[in-house]
Order: sequence, then C-alpha cells, then structure tokens
Amino acid sequence: MIGTSSISVARGLGKAVDRISFAFAFLAGIMLLSCVLAVFYGVVTRYVIHKPPTWVIEVSTYLFIWFSFLTMAEALRDETHVRVTLVISNLFSPKMLALLDITQYFLCLVYGSILGGYGLIAVKESFALGDASMMVHMPMWIIHLSIPVGILLFNLQAIRKLIGKCYLLRTAHLATTPQLRNNPFLVFPLLALVLFAGILLLHVSASIGTVVLLLTLLAMGTHVGAALGLTAATFFYFNLGGAPMLRTLPAIGISAVGSWVLLAAPLFILVGAIIHQSRMVAEIFDAVKKWIGRVPGCLGASTIVTSGVFAAISGGSAPNAAALSDACVPQLLKSNYDKRMATGAVAAGGTLGILIPPSLAMILYGSLTDESVGELFMAGLIPGIILSLMFIIYIIIRCKQTGQHEKYEPTTWSDKFKSTRSALTGFIMPIIILGCIYTGIVTPTEAASIAVMYGLFVALAGKRLTWRDIISISIRSSIVSSMLIFILVGAMAIGNMTAILKVPQNVSQAVAASHMPGWSVMVLIMLSVMLLGMFLDGISITLLIIPTLYPLIVSLGFNPIWFAVLLTVNFELATMTPPVGMNLYIVHGVTKIPMTDVIRGSFPFMILLIVGLIIFAFVPQLSLWLPSVMK
Repeated sequence: MIGTSSISVARGLGKAVDRISFAFAFLAGIMLLSCVLAVFYGVVTRYVIHKPPTWVIEVSTYLFIWFSFLTMAEALRDETHVRVTLVISNLFSPKMLALLDITQYFLCLVYGSILGGYGLIAVKESFALGDASMMVHMPMWIIHLSIPVGILLFNLQAIRKLIGKCYLLRTAHLATTPQLRNNPFLVFPLLALVLFAGILLLHVSASIGTVVLLLTLLAMGTHVGAALGLTAATFFYFNLGGAPMLRTLPAIGISAVGSWVLLAAPLFILVGAIIHQSRMVAEIFDAVKKWIGRVPGCLGASTIVTSGVFAAISGGSAPNAAALSDACVPQLLKSNYDKRMATGAVAAGGTLGILIPPSLAMILYGSLTDESVGELFMAGLIPGIILSLMFIIYIIIRCKQTGQHEKYEPTTWSDKFKSTRSALTGFIMPIIILGCIYTGIVTPTEAASIAVMYGLFVALAGKRLTWRDIISISIRSSIVSSMLIFILVGAMAIGNMTAILKVPQNVSQAVAASHMPGWSVMVLIMLSVMLLGMFLDGISITLLIIPTLYPLIVSLGFNPIWFAVLLTVNFELATMTPPVGMNLYIVHGVTKIPMTDVIRGSFPFMILLIVGLIIFAFVPQLSLWLPSVMK
C-alpha cells in the first residue's frame, strides 16, 4: 500500500509540475504577442506621428528574455530541446537507452542547478545595487529574476522526467541484449573515465579537454544546450578559479538573449506558424501547380516553388519541411510520383527555409558577428532562387525520363486566377517582409512584427484561425524559441571560454604560420562543416564555430557576408545528411514513408546542393550583388 500511495503522490506531483510548466508557457506566449504589439506600435508611431517611443527596444527585449527562460521547462516536457540520439539509439538496447536518459536528465538538473543557483545570486546582487535600465528605469533584478524562475521549473521538470524514467526502467521490463555494449557496469564506468580524462586534459590542453568533454556529452545523448553549458562550466571551475567563476554563467545568459536583432528569430517563427496553421501553404501550392501545369513533373516543381514562397515567410528549415510534407506529399503520391522523388523534393525544398530570407541562421550569424542582418538576408536571396531552379530542372528532367508523374489536366484561365486570388494573402507576405527589409524602412525585427500583424489580421478576418488557435500558436512558437535560446546560452558560454583561451587568435596565427593559401583554408572549413553537419544541426554549428572562424575569415581577407552564404548552404546540406538530418526525420515522421526511401530520394538533391555550394564559392557576386545595391 505504501508503494502504491507513493506512486500516486509522485504522479500527482508530476501532473502539478506539468500544469505549472504549461501555465508558464501560456504566460510566455502572451509575452511573445506583447513583443509583436510593442514593436509594431514603434513602427506605426515612427511613420504616422513621427514620434517613436523610446521604450520599445528595451521593453520588447526584456519580454524576450523572460519568455525565453519561462518556456524551457515546457520545452523539456515536450522533448523540444535538441539531442543527438541516432547513434546511441542504433547502438544500445531499450534498457540501456533508458539508463542513458536518466543520466542526461540528471546532467540537465546539474546544469540547471548551476545556472539557476548563481542566477539567484545575481538577482540578490542586482537588488542590493539598485541598478535600473536606461529608458524605462526598470529595476534590473527583475530581468535577472527570469533565470532562477525559469530554471527552477526546468529543474522540477528534469526531476519529474528522471523519476518517470526510473519508474519505467523498474516496471516496463525493457528489452536488452547480452552484448558488452549493453552492460551498464561496463558502459557507465567507461563514460565516467572518458569524462574524467577530459577534465584532466583541461589542465594539459584546455582546447583538447573541451573537445573530449563536449563530444562525450553529446554522444551520451545529453541535450545540446546542457552539453555546451556543462562543458563551459567545467572549464570555468577547474581552470579559472573554482566556484566564483561560475557566477559568469547567468550574466552570459542574460547578455546572450538580450538582443534586439535576435528578437527577430521568435517573431519569424511565429509568422511561419501562423501561415502553416491557417492552411495558406496548401493554397499557394494549388495556385502554383495550376500556373505551371503543362510542365512534366509540375507538382514536383510546384512543391519547390511553394517551398521558396514559404521560406520567404518562415525563416526556418524544419517548419518548411513540415508544412510541405503535410500539404504536398499526399498529392504527389496520389499523382503517381515515386515516393522517393516525392519525399526527396519535399526534404530539399524544406532546406530553402534557412537560405532564402528571412533566415534564422542569418539572424544568428548577424547577432554573433554584428554584420548587418538586412545585408545577410539579401545575400541569400539569389543563391536561394538558383538552388530552387536547380531542384526544379532536376525534377522536370527526372519525371520526363521515368514518366512517373501526373498527367496534365487542362486548367482554364478562370481557375488560375481564382486559385491565385485565394492564395493572394500568402503571396503578399514575403513581398511585405523582403520589401520592408530591402528598402531599409524598418529593421528585420520590425519587418517580422509587421508580418505577424498582417498574418493575424488575415487569419482572424478570414476565420482561418480563432483566438484560441492564436494563443496555442504563440505558446508553441515561444517553446521553439526557448530551444534555440537554451543552445545559445551554452554556446555563448563556450564562446566566452574560447575568447579567454584566445582560440580565434591562435587559429589565425597558426594558419598564417602554415602559409596555406586562403582558398585551401576555406575548403578545409567547408569540409569540416559538412562533417559536423552529419551529427549536429545548423544552429548548433553556427553557435559553436562562428566565434572562432569569423576572425579567421576576416583576417584572410574573405567577405564575411559571402562566407555566411556558403555556411548556410552547407547547413542546408546538414538538414538532409544522415544520421542527424532534421528534414529527413520530419518528412519521415509526417508521411510515415520508410526512412531508407526518404534518404535515397534526398541524395540527388544533396548532390545539387554541393554543386550549388561550389558555384557560390567561385562566383561571390551571386551573393554580394544585392547587399551592395542596398548600401
């Protein structure tokens, strides 16, 4: 009876933690919408009454900090945080995987305790000093409070997850195999030994020790953000004077999130979610296919065009792939397309989301390097169009060769204009975004707020969405944003560590001393990024390598805007590269088509991406012409 009672109490507490997590996420969703209203109000007052308020940037940035940390617990509950699990999932038995899950939740708890505990100290110090913000004179301890509050709930959620995995391990009789790799008494001491070796190596070579620690934590399936943060915390503790140096972590967290430029990321995520949920993607697809219906493989070509339009709205690869999988794959299969061609076209089309502006990868690059996000956006536009044309030409040629495509059905001019009229609201959205940014009348963050307001107006006026849907979408968007921030905080801590170690300077000096030609260095960088892309997503790679590579690129005389385009095309490749290609999993998850078929269908498009990467490397003006016109 005691055992049953204990289980009931634990379940009740777990449900309470979930309710609080959702309540915090609900509040975060309201804060995200408040950011949109504040930024949009700033734009309107600047151009209507010519008296822009001084508080907009400060208040919206502080709201951004709060909703980013408030939703980290809900992201943990929802398994939104990024993990590298494909290797271990294929290597270990279900029982061993459950043990590794327990370990990684424990590590999340350790990292959260460090970040939240020292975040609370920062709150006390800020309160004692009485410091306040410049414009609205808000006490800064209120801003610093976002970390301990958000991380406290994150820790509670980690404990709930940990207890749940322990209970599962005890009661579910999970399958195991007799191989040595599934013996926990061998695996866990070995992992502990490698981690201990990494700590020892920190005293010999901090760079090598860091790499060993980070790769081991990632290989164990630890959440990427926690792996980055724990690696940096270990370095601060053992190499820079013990526990007092851990007090820098919450300060890094606040500075990482407190960026007006970075606020564009959650706003564009919200735009993409509104367009997807209001079914505008299906309308765009229908209109495009009716206009190019005579072309062999018109549905496949229409998928790429639709992807390009949605990419100019969403800013991300994952939402693009998900929307296309839902809207396009069923029609492609129904129209006699081979399932490999159908899934390959959708996975490839999804990659355009991180190249065609507004690109989340470009926003992160700009926030890390202080390069103009507007110029970065424009730099990706022509390469994005060229890649789209390459994908379309391949689809047309392939469909003509195999005959596996839809038969042309005549479409009247009336049908064409009617479908275009239905999809007009979706077509206008990228014009608003790109037009506002290209003309320079607003910043990318402000353009995102305008796009959100336009999307909300269209969705609500057309009864495509209800207010309940809008709140749900904003909650989900804030959760996805918090996943990015969780990685960003850890990556910024790693960046702080590399700055202390003078890694960028040392790398630049080593390259200079080797007398390697600049182009050979660039080839090595691109190959290294391709290799990383097999195991990490583009966002994680950006945050990890830019602090080191950006100074090197500048010192070698390369244009950093052009370099950003090459990196982003490489990240496109990463989204389709096994074993961790995100688009492959999204297409597989939505369509339920076997992963082997998705991978094989994506392979020709991966080759085209590599060809595109080579073209953009040899013809920099394809990336630099539009940004030069903006100046």
